[in-house]
Amino acid sequence: TLICIAVAGIAFIAYGQQSAVSILAGGVLVVVPQAYFAAKTFRYYGARSTGAIVRAMWSGHAGKMILTAVLFALVFTGLKSLNVAALIASYVGVMLLGIFAQFLTRSF
Repeated sequence: TLICIAVAGIAFIAYGQQSAVSILAGGVLVVVPQAYFAAKTFRYYGARSTGAIVRAMWSGHAGKMILTAVLFALVFTGLKSLNVAALIASYVGVMLLGIFAQFLTRSF
């Protein structure tokens, strides 16, 4: 998230407000649904909660997909001046950053 904010700051200086806002929106499109999934999934713990954990993961994943679709719709309808390339690049970049972070920390 901090990297996304830093990149948006650089983009604001280099390319203007439209690109910076699009980059921030792309980052939000990843972080908010992922935070929802994490909050939903990690409410339960322990061997006795296995069934609840599995149900929470499935419902969290479904909610994450729905939330992602709704947020994309809101971004595309709500932001009048949108740099689609910056939005998609930021979305994919933040997703890949999360994947690569797992390899760097070896906590997967």
